[in-house]
Amino acid sequence: MDGFSPTKKNEQWEIRQLSKAVFYGGNIDDVLLPLYKNWQFFFTLFNHIISHKNGDYTSPPFQTLDWVHQPYKTMLVLDYMKNLWIDKLIEEQKK
Repeated sequence: MDGFSPTKKNEQWEIRQLSKAVFYGGNIDDVLLPLYKNWQFFFTLFNHIISHKNGDYTSPPFQTLDWVHQPYKTMLVLDYMKNLWIDKLIEEQKK
């Protein structure tokens, strides 16, 4: 993934590891379970607001707020997850 993400390196690693399990249909094992509990909100939210076909957002995460008023950290995490999802879509198209 080439995109810039100001989230901390350890957060990027955690999200990337969980994305491999969640996005590719794997199981969340005992090692990943504590991490998943920390990030479950974001994965659930991401699943509800993303178009699974092309990786675009279908709605703002918090629908009572305009896009410019979304929480900054939340959007950083969701954008990072979106880039990982798009990478997955690109890999699938190459097959």
